Amino acid sequence: MRPESWVWWTTEPRLRRLHVLLGLIGLALIFKLILVLAAPDGDGPAPVVFDRAEHCVEPAITAILRREGLARVLSSPFAAKAVCWREVSLPVHQEAVVTPTEPAAPSELALGRAWFRVSYAVPPNWPAGEHLLIYVPRVMGSAWQLSVDGVALADDLDDWRMTWNRPVTVTVLPAQVQPGQVLNIEIKVAYIPKLGHSMSRITVGPASLVGRSAAWREFLQLTMPQACSAVLLLLGAFFFAFWLVRRDETAHLLLALASVAWWVCNLQYALPRHDDPALEAWYGGIVNMSVAWFMWLLYQFALRFDERRIRWVEWALPLYVVVMSVLALPVQGPMLDDLGIWFQGVNAAAAAGVTLLVGVLAWRGGSAELRMIALALLAALAAGTHDVALLAQAVHPESIYLLPYGGVLVFGSFLFALQRRYVHAIDEYERLSRSLAQRLAEREAELTQNHLKLRELERANTLATERRRLMRDMHDGLGSALTSSLTVVERGEARPAAVASMLRECIDDLRVVIDSLEPMDNDLVALLATLRFRVGQRLSAAGVTLAWSVQDLPSLEWMGPPEALQVMRIVQEALSNVVKHAKASSAQLTTTWVGGEVMVSISDNGVGFDVSVPSPGRGLRFLKQRAAVLGGEVEIESTPNGGTTVRLRLPVNPAKSV
Repeated sequence: MRPESWVWWTTEPRLRRLHVLLGLIGLALIFKLILVLAAPDGDGPAPVVFDRAEHCVEPAITAILRREGLARVLSSPFAAKAVCWREVSLPVHQEAVVTPTEPAAPSELALGRAWFRVSYAVPPNWPAGEHLLIYVPRVMGSAWQLSVDGVALADDLDDWRMTWNRPVTVTVLPAQVQPGQVLNIEIKVAYIPKLGHSMSRITVGPASLVGRSAAWREFLQLTMPQACSAVLLLLGAFFFAFWLVRRDETAHLLLALASVAWWVCNLQYALPRHDDPALEAWYGGIVNMSVAWFMWLLYQFALRFDERRIRWVEWALPLYVVVMSVLALPVQGPMLDDLGIWFQGVNAAAAAGVTLLVGVLAWRGGSAELRMIALALLAALAAGTHDVALLAQAVHPESIYLLPYGGVLVFGSFLFALQRRYVHAIDEYERLSRSLAQRLAEREAELTQNHLKLRELERANTLATERRRLMRDMHDGLGSALTSSLTVVERGEARPAAVASMLRECIDDLRVVIDSLEPMDNDLVALLATLRFRVGQRLSAAGVTLAWSVQDLPSLEWMGPPEALQVMRIVQEALSNVVKHAKASSAQLTTTWVGGEVMVSISDNGVGFDVSVPSPGRGLRFLKQRAAVLGGEVEIESTPNGGTTVRLRLPVNPAKSV
């Protein structure tokens, strides 16, 4: 079912072609950007990549593992013998071979110092005004200091706790660089002997050329983990906001918490650390324990896509999180660097177990979402194993830490699982909408058929009711009059004038019945006008003058053919009484409208009668009965020799007339 917002795509072909053109232009621009980024710089002297260097390791000295202690180690005079220098291949990893000196105080420990030295000959074609850049992708140790011709140019003492992840980039000013000059570059590394130290290859050359490699290293090693952390934090905020609206969607809460846990884990790749040991201990402890929290939340999320449960794992993971959190907290003092490596190794082993478990569940009848999560976990596990090995200086030191990118893959699998869930929900919604629309159309067709049948039944019922009414009226009125007339004729008692009078009454009665069937649009005045036309001649023949005083009356919505016939019967009977009994010479018919009722009055100047004396006939009683059927009433006023007035009161709205 296509949303209405897509209608423009099919109804505006010119706009569609414009959008396609813009899309192609955008792709072309992105391709051009890639070519620009990959294009080499100018024709200056090529950078020199040193894969060999002179290396010297000095005996360890005791110092505080803080900025001032490292500064003392790096600034102390050269204490080794000249014969300590030997040539090594870069990259290199080497542990100290000297026996550490016993610390003089509990806050001190043995720190070693290693030297790396290369000589760079400035090319004769060195561009004027060009900076020289010394770039080392990675130095593994506690801190470093770089000197050129014995002059210290740079160190990382202000951010020494990030030595493990920050590349070395040192710029030499153009005034210090002359064509043909030989520069002696020395890099001193302070390190913990039992952890050893590493040095990657050293690149020296024009800043415009070497800076590109350094910039890419900064981008991949620092900027991208920062960007991934920001994106994951935003995703976590989105998932948490979604969960606040729909509390039953616990998967989104788990994703929000997992995003926060992974963001905490990624902080170590981007933010500077404190020189204060206590603050650094808390920082490192919380960051280290975040991996265990993430694995627990990850497993809880994966369970949302598989109904199978392994109870001992569900109990073991929370206990594992508690134990690792307690071990990571600096309750007994700061965690040593080598203990940190073992801590991450245990996390890697636990992650391998969780990955294996999820992989087995995915392989044995798991959903596509669970399989994608398992593949992402396998990639993240490989990235984490690589990072532990890099931290332990067991792999090439020029590698970058891959765990931030592994986390992106894992969250990508989470988003894939949610996307599949959303798509399934949308498909189910559209299927249900189509089903409901089809059922609604069927019900509408069924209702239409039932309505038609009901109309036919109502029509048949109306016809039957009207037929019965006509038959009753014909039988009681016209039939009775004709029967009486026939009896009189058969007995020979009727004079021609009397027979003619009776036949006229029968004809008038028949016409009243016929007139009641004519559509009057609920107009009482039109109904009375029709009756006047029918009885006017009879009144004139009897010598009665009829005065007509009718005003506009409201429409009587309740007056159908049966009710119209009752009104005509009442008025006809009142006028017939004027002719038969009143001996009047004039009569008057008036209508009035007062409040919620209308009134029809028939007055004559006849002999009248005493209304207190019961009438021997049934005519007056029938008048009142007919009026009661209509929801109205008949009032009769008469005095001997004072004329008679019959008033018919009818409600405008029967609901208000009771």
